[in-house]
This record gives sequence, structure tokens and C-alpha cells, in this order.
Amino acid sequence: MTQTKENTLYLPIKQVYFDAIIAGTKKEEYREKWWCCYHTT
Repeated sequence: MTQTKENTLYLPIKQVYFDAIIAGTKKEEYREKWWCCYHTT
């Protein structure tokens, strides 16, 4: 498959975190909660 804008996922992360993922030293992941997107109705 040829890489294009349509089939590529872009993840905006800092270089230090990317390097830790590649090195296998990053074991935990934390994400912000976006309360605006959760609907209770």
C-alpha cells in the first residue's frame, strides 16, 4: 500500500515520547479526558 494523506494516521506527540516508544522504555500511556464529547442524554 502506498502511503498517502488519506491512509496515514498523524499522532502529534513530543519527540521525547516518540523516542521512548521506539526504545521500548515507555510502558504507560495517559490521555486527557474530553468531557465536552461525552453526552448523557
